[in-house]
Amino acid sequence: MIQKKWNRKIVLIGFLWLVLVVVTVTFLIGIYYERQKEIVSQTEEQLLTISQLSASNITNYVNNFLSDLEVIREDARFLEASKKLKTGQKQAAKREIREILAEYASVKKSKAADLYLLDGNGTMLSGTSETFRYRLTEGTLRSQAANSNAVLEDANGKLYLAVSTQALEGNRLSVILDVEAMYQKTASFIKAGTKGYTMIKTSSGTILMHPASRQIGLDVITGREKLYPDFDYGELKQLIEHQKSGKSGVEIYHSYWWTEEQPERVVKISAYAPAPLPDGFLIVSTVMDYSEVSRPLWEGMARMLAICFLMVFGIGGFFYAMIEVVRNREKYRRENEYLKKLNNRLQELQEKEEQISHNQRLQTIGTLTGGIAHEFNNLLTPIMGYSGLLLQSVPRESDSYEDLREIYQSSVKAKEIIRQISLLSRKKADMEFRKIPLQQTLEQSLRVVRSVLPAGVRMETDLRLQKSHVMGSETQLNQVMLNLCTNAIQAMEEKGGLLRVTGTLIESAQAPKILGEKLTDYYAKIVIEDQGPGIDPEVLPRIFDPFFTTKQPGKGTGLGLSIVQNVVESHRGKITVNSQKGAGTAFTFYLPVDEEPERPPEPKGPEHRAQYSRIVVVDNDLKIVRMLKKGLTKAGLSVTSFSSPKEALAYLKANPCDVLITDYSMPEMLGTELAFSAREADEKLKIVILAGFINEDILEAKQKRIIDDFLLKPLLCEDIRQALDLLFSR
Repeated sequence: MIQKKWNRKIVLIGFLWLVLVVVTVTFLIGIYYERQKEIVSQTEEQLLTISQLSASNITNYVNNFLSDLEVIREDARFLEASKKLKTGQKQAAKREIREILAEYASVKKSKAADLYLLDGNGTMLSGTSETFRYRLTEGTLRSQAANSNAVLEDANGKLYLAVSTQALEGNRLSVILDVEAMYQKTASFIKAGTKGYTMIKTSSGTILMHPASRQIGLDVITGREKLYPDFDYGELKQLIEHQKSGKSGVEIYHSYWWTEEQPERVVKISAYAPAPLPDGFLIVSTVMDYSEVSRPLWEGMARMLAICFLMVFGIGGFFYAMIEVVRNREKYRRENEYLKKLNNRLQELQEKEEQISHNQRLQTIGTLTGGIAHEFNNLLTPIMGYSGLLLQSVPRESDSYEDLREIYQSSVKAKEIIRQISLLSRKKADMEFRKIPLQQTLEQSLRVVRSVLPAGVRMETDLRLQKSHVMGSETQLNQVMLNLCTNAIQAMEEKGGLLRVTGTLIESAQAPKILGEKLTDYYAKIVIEDQGPGIDPEVLPRIFDPFFTTKQPGKGTGLGLSIVQNVVESHRGKITVNSQKGAGTAFTFYLPVDEEPERPPEPKGPEHRAQYSRIVVVDNDLKIVRMLKKGLTKAGLSVTSFSSPKEALAYLKANPCDVLITDYSMPEMLGTELAFSAREADEKLKIVILAGFINEDILEAKQKRIIDDFLLKPLLCEDIRQALDLLFSR
């Protein structure tokens, strides 16, 4: 019973839906035809206006020349010369008239082709040319008419319009007008749609101007019938008869596009108007493709029909879906549960994709840092090497010794910084720690900060950590201080303020709970405070996340505070932040400290340097080559250097050597490739590779005994000698 009731409802809804479709289609068709009539009527009015304006332009164009003829006719010299034509001075009179006409044409810069004085029979008496170089194409010049016009053509078949006015003694002044120039001036620029155009015909139907040059001079009916005898000219003939009546009008008819190589039958709209002349008129008609009017309307109607059908079908589909939902509620409930699970899976997948994307960014950073580290190492190697050589040769009491030691220590720190660049994307940075004086390290960092303070920013320091030492990396702690101080300075760049740095020693009992298990009796508490705008409470929990930044795009990477946190935690410390909107920000980090500094190990002297003396050095960087050659030669070794690994390989094959020292990354070949070829040439050769960072290729080469050792750049010549001493002592 329930099923039958549902079936009746479905049938009723389907019937109503069908009625809605029929009503909608009928309504839209009615709108279409009404709109079509309106648009066609507007188009006809526009085309008729265009034709009438063009006809008016042509009439005005001709009247301007008639006015010029009136001026010539009333000229006293012309009147006097005209009277002489009936006397014995006929030839002199003709010359005078020719000069008058030529002078007038020159002064007025007339656009007329020629000016003539004709007798009542149309015979030339005088003119701007020696002879009358035109022939009639229709009509005749009638002496009894005060004004007359005729169509002429020259020897090349070009058409002209002759317009005349009555002169003395039954003669006439005639101006010859270039029809093409008149068309270009009055109607050629008019376009009706994409294919439409304006054309000019005589009152008898001869085409004077048309966009298709092959149509010019043809009779609009008989001329075309000769060219295209199979075409249907029925409606065109009716149109031409109406145009010859001298009235204005608009008609829709079947014709052809005569501008095409193979004209096709189409429906056109033609608006025509007469252009009055002194004796007769010209027909000006503007033609347009009817489909250009109806097609946009039909396309719009089709879109409306499509939209309405979509709406109707959408409504029908909606009701059908509602019925199906009611009838299959349990089915949809199960589907919703399935979709919910699927959505959860997709969300998990998206989170994993984001994590993969994050890892890929870190991998990209790691890839880039290798090349950066290599270039900087090549720059630092000569600096460190030469400063080391000079330190050995300059007495300690010399004024230059401290300067050289500062250069050397700076290059050592730069070396460690470059080594850490490749660790930026890691959560924990691996570092070889040693005991360092905390007060001295912090003061050194703050000296750098003070040198870059902008105008308006002041700095106060209060460090009380003179006897405190920390197990860690001096370079990494410098990075922490520079990063935090730089952020504080940038926060105060606009309005200025005070940067305050304090350092105190606290007992472990006073340390905050975030430190967890206390590792020592004392902790160093370092605070960096600024008077900037503060940090928004909503973003405060995320400031230590990698790649998160509140700076504008291009002004921050989001890595700074993440690295700071990693470094502090790698030193077994913790960092906290306290910020208030408009009141500034304070970063506080804690480090475990003790009282005794670690003493650096005493360097050991070489013991096996006599076992090797002939060394080949290869590096594509000439500065490094010169530094190594100078340092090793100074140590009493015989050094042969090359910047090309291929040249070095050729030398090794031809000359016995004890040691090959080669750079890893070179344009011609890698250092491991050179080592492999050199090992084939001499199995006893000791090979050491210099590299900015160690990769799998170098490690594999050492495991396979292709190379004997590797050293990290930048380095001292003494580092190489110690490594060679160790190799030859084994």
